[in-house]
Amino acid sequence: EHLVVEQLLDALGISPMAAPAVMEVAKRAHMLPYPPNWSEELDAASGALYFYNSMKDESSWQHPMANTYKEILSLVESMVLSRATFGNLGLRIEQELAESQKKAAADLANWVGPVEAEDGAYY
Repeated sequence: EHLVVEQLLDALGISPMAAPAVMEVAKRAHMLPYPPNWSEELDAASGALYFYNSMKDESSWQHPMANTYKEILSLVESMVLSRATFGNLGLRIEQELAESQKKAAADLANWVGPVEAEDGAYY
């Protein structure tokens, strides 16, 4: 079982009747690989899909890129509503992605790890 486009749209609050540009971006987001150490898993009890980060040993019902995708799709939707050209739309998306990358790099600037604990586990 794999996450299908419709499940991603639902999780992101995007209507299947959204503008074609929004749907195209959502479909492309769906095709992107998960971030490093993230995988899609199946809950044995409910049969529902969830996401697992093997480095952190953490699980989540939310797609690991959900917030980023929501921001991008919201931007695309606003550009469609303002009738922006595709060239402007592409430029704006690139700017937003660059800003997100800067923010992520700043968030990781002081990160250290993995660190080995006395019991041999890594954190």
